[in-house]
Amino acid sequence: VKTNHLVSSFSAIAIHPNNPNIILAGTGEIYHAEELWDGKNSRTLRGFPGIGILRSKDGGESWHSVLNWENQFPKGVHKIVFCKNGPDTVYAATSEGLYKSVNSGENWINVFDKKLVHGLVLNSNHSNKLIVSVGGIVAKDYGLYQSIDVGNLWKKIVLPDTAHYQGKIMLANQVKDPEKIFAVISDQFKTIRFLRTFNSFETYFHHTIPDISSYQGWYANGLVVNEQNPSKL
Repeated sequence: VKTNHLVSSFSAIAIHPNNPNIILAGTGEIYHAEELWDGKNSRTLRGFPGIGILRSKDGGESWHSVLNWENQFPKGVHKIVFCKNGPDTVYAATSEGLYKSVNSGENWINVFDKKLVHGLVLNSNHSNKLIVSVGGIVAKDYGLYQSIDVGNLWKKIVLPDTAHYQGKIMLANQVKDPEKIFAVISDQFKTIRFLRTFNSFETYFHHTIPDISSYQGWYANGLVVNEQNPSKL
């Protein structure tokens, strides 16, 4: 698919649930917040600079920029999620914070201005509730954050001993029971622990976990729920 935009990496794709002709493509893969861009010296600074978010209204035949980051310090879009209850509302977790659109991605505003937002889960039963994760190299605000008013106000979820970590936090929840949320917490070079909650982190359990990131806690992470058998992750 030719987008006619100068970009080498697409890290997030989302299709409008009611109109498959509308496609959003997030660009760039970023896992650091350093002002120094020198991947030759440190593998944790490597990545692919993005140019923001591209949008198609004709099923991918043509594309135009709706969040323009061209010719800027390297930035990336990590995840894009449409709201099931109001599908014209869509959120994008990015290296520059959480962005929100109320017109299917045509225009965007930053509703959570913290560096390195990687994870994002929406509550399909309560569209006002969402949780994001902040993590990566030099992520000064590492942790989980929750909003219960569609991203206007945010509260940090208190987690044990996480302030100094430098890896990703990956999030996933069940579609049929969205209050059940799971998280994998990593430091820069190893996996730290696994979290699970059945009530959107009002209470939660945390467990030790084998090191699944293999010296790449800042990069090699993923988390998916098996909807046919939700006990499997």
